[in-house]
Formats: sequence, C-alpha cells, structure tokens
Amino acid sequence: MNTINLSKNHYFPLTSPIIKELCLPLFSKYHLTMFVYVKYYQDGSCIILCNNEDWLRYHLAKGYPVPAPIPLNLLEKKEAFHVISNGNQRFQQAKYDLMQKYNSDQAVDFIIKGNNFYEVICFAFPVGYQDAINAIVNNLDAFKQFTAHFKERAASLLDKAEENKVILPSHMTGIDFSLTMSQTIANEQTIQVQDRIKAAFNKTLSSRQVDVLYHTVKGKTANDTAIHMGLSRRTIEHYLVDIKNKIGVTSKSELIQVSIDYLKDLI
Repeated sequence: MNTINLSKNHYFPLTSPIIKELCLPLFSKYHLTMFVYVKYYQDGSCIILCNNEDWLRYHLAKGYPVPAPIPLNLLEKKEAFHVISNGNQRFQQAKYDLMQKYNSDQAVDFIIKGNNFYEVICFAFPVGYQDAINAIVNNLDAFKQFTAHFKERAASLLDKAEENKVILPSHMTGIDFSLTMSQTIANEQTIQVQDRIKAAFNKTLSSRQVDVLYHTVKGKTANDTAIHMGLSRRTIEHYLVDIKNKIGVTSKSELIQVSIDYLKDLI
C-alpha cells in the first residue's frame, strides 16, 4: 500500500510551530487539541498543514485518508460542517490512533467548496471532552472567523505550501471528485431544465407542477416521480391531468413533445 513519507525538510511540517502559535487563543478558549488545514484539488494534489508535526508525519506515513471521508451530500454545499464519526470504516484506525497517541477524540470538519478544490479545516477536542459538538454549534461564527483569520495571517505560508503540494494515492483521498463533479453537472442541468420549463409555462403552471413536468420529460413514470417527490402516485397523476389541461394537450406523449420543443438543446 502506497503511503506518504515526508522528508525531514518538507515544508508542511516546518510550518507546524507557526500554526500552533496562531491557534493558541482558539485552543485556550475552546479546549482544542488539534487544528488541520487541508486544501484538496481535483487532480489529487493537496496541501496539509497542522499544529502537530508528529501527527502530520504519522498520519501520512500510515496511508490514512486525507481528509476524513466526507459524505457526498455535504460536498454539494458551498459550506458545511461534518462530525467525524467512529463508524466510518475507512477512518476507524486513524481515529483510534488519534485518540491513543495524540489525546484527540471528537473532531469536526468545516468544509468550503471552491471552483476546483475543497478546503477542509478540522478542529479536534481532547479525549473525554463531552461538549465538543455544542462548542462548535454554539460558536459557529467564532470558528468561521478564526478560519478567515487563519487564512489571512497564514497567507504567505499557504502560498509557499502551494509550491510543495503532495499527490495522494487514491486510497488516501477523502473526497471523490468524480462523484462531486458528476453530481454538480447533473444539478446544473436539472436547474437549467426547470428554469426553461418555468420560462415557458410560468403563467400556467405552479412550481410543484413544474417539478412534475420536469420528471415526466426526463422519462420518469408517475410512480417514480411520486417516490422522488415524496407524494402518492395518485397525486402525481392528478398533477399530470391538470398540466395537460393547462397546456392544452390530451395525452402524455403530446405533453412530452410540447415540452421537448422548449428543451431540445438541454435534454
């Protein structure tokens, strides 16, 4: 299994004392033990900075994922918080080592989505600390402000780190860009189609009817549409009858054809 062994003079560990100093006020106030900054690019390259040099070298040498695997639904958001659970199989051993060797247990990731990258800022708390999640939830603004403060104060470090990025083996990546990119494209196409339907039939159809028509044009059955929208099949069928009446067609095939005329460059 491929791992990453940073050289003695690699830039990432050399920044740890500076980062530790920047983090002192936050650590003191919220009882933190670890701060990790990861900037992860689509090509698999990344920046990894941490207040703890020993942990950084150890984690990479073990071949553990960077960052901890993040659910796809969170990666779709511009900003999100992720509580690193004990049940994640890919990160279980890394979490155990974090507890045993570095007295760090509950950890929360702050995820920021960029155009072709993700920033993941991890805050970890000591073993046995009971109020970790509440500390984050009740002080979101403070943690966001610290993140902005860190990126401003450490701007020169981050610029230099860009010149020393490492390439992660596939088993060490905590973000699957192939999934996030395909999901983003699918979401953008969905929005385009729905916007076009609204533009064509805005004065005629309700927003719920626009959604039903969208799924119908995409080839979904009434039953599939009902499951997707959390409605009954009968409700979807009633919507389709109303849509046909409003648009002035008598069959589902006519309805689809009229809609496709407006959407032929998108579907």
